[in-house]
Order: sequence, then C-alpha cells, then structure tokens
Amino acid sequence: MTMKNTLLAAALLCTTTAHASNMDTGKLSESKVTAGYSSLSVDSSSTMEPTFNGLSVSIGQQLQNNFYGQLGYQELNDDIDVSGVTVDTEFKRVDLRFGKQLDIDNASLWYLEAGYMFSKVEASAMGSSGESTDNEFVAAIGYKRALTDAFVVDAGVEYFDSSAALTTSVQFSVSNALALSASFSASEDYTQLGLNVVYFIGM
Repeated sequence: MTMKNTLLAAALLCTTTAHASNMDTGKLSESKVTAGYSSLSVDSSSTMEPTFNGLSVSIGQQLQNNFYGQLGYQELNDDIDVSGVTVDTEFKRVDLRFGKQLDIDNASLWYLEAGYMFSKVEASAMGSSGESTDNEFVAAIGYKRALTDAFVVDAGVEYFDSSAALTTSVQFSVSNALALSASFSASEDYTQLGLNVVYFIGM
C-alpha cells in the first residue's frame, strides 16, 4: 500500500512543464537547445510532499509561417520517506509540442501550443519495485516580450487533462549564441523551478 501511495504522489509530476524563449534578429524564436537543472515540489494531502531534483533538456525549431516544434526530456529523482522506509523514486517525461506565434510587433507576440506528454514513474525500496505510466494532452497560451536585445520575459497558462498551471520565465543573453534562463510554474498540485543554459541554433 505504501508503494501505491508513493506512485500516486509521484504521478503528480505528470502535470509539469517548463518553457523558455529567445530573440533572433528582432524576432522571438524557438530555434534553441535548452539544458539545465529542475526542482519540483509536489503538494499532497498526505504527509508525503516530495521535492524532486534532476536534469532537463529540450530542443526547439522555428518553422515556416511562425509555426514551431519542441521536444523535451526530463529526469528527476527523490528519496521519499514512507513510514521509516526510504523509497527511491525516479520520474521521466517526454514532452512533444507544436506551436504558433502571433506577432504583435517586432518585440512581442502571443503564442499557442498543443502537444502530448508521456510520463513514467519508477519506485523501489527493500528489494521491491513498481512503476506507473501516464499519457496526457497539453495546451498552452502565453505572451512573450523582448524588453531589450538581451532580456526576454514570458508568461502563460498551460492546460492539462487534469489541471492548469501558471508559467513564467526570464532570459538574459550573454552572447549572440548563449543565454541564461530561469523558469517558474505553479498549480494547485505542484511548484517547479528551472535554471538553464540556452544555445541559439543558427546564431
């Protein structure tokens, strides 16, 4: 029973995501590779409120007519104490999205996204193990603005099969090809923080 509760708590991770942006010759572009650290705290009605930490990576490509595609992978881990027993829990997620940018001007735009997420949670303790998988559709709407040539902000709302989350990110370019970004998202089930390095494709 404790294994089942652990998997249910970890399965809340299926509603997570992160988002980043970059500026490319006066436009906000999704042609980039992003990699970094992610920390996620799960809010639970039980005594278990785990915090998962790990790495995430994503690649995006700007397409014709302001369309774009994104593919992301995330792997997080935590050791959860369940009635004095340490349960090693690992979460993996693949996130595929396609989006459309709606230009406002040279420095700002709206974006719409739709996609699909596949998540897998594995837990093991005292020689036993178990796993749980989940598939979920996701849709998002948001606003991006380049405040300067180097500084970009992003805010939006993401909708899942079972919940919604508010998202925001900031990005600062340190060169034409590299930037540092921080992202934050929150719903009634979780909060997540991401710190990333961004490489601009083709810059």
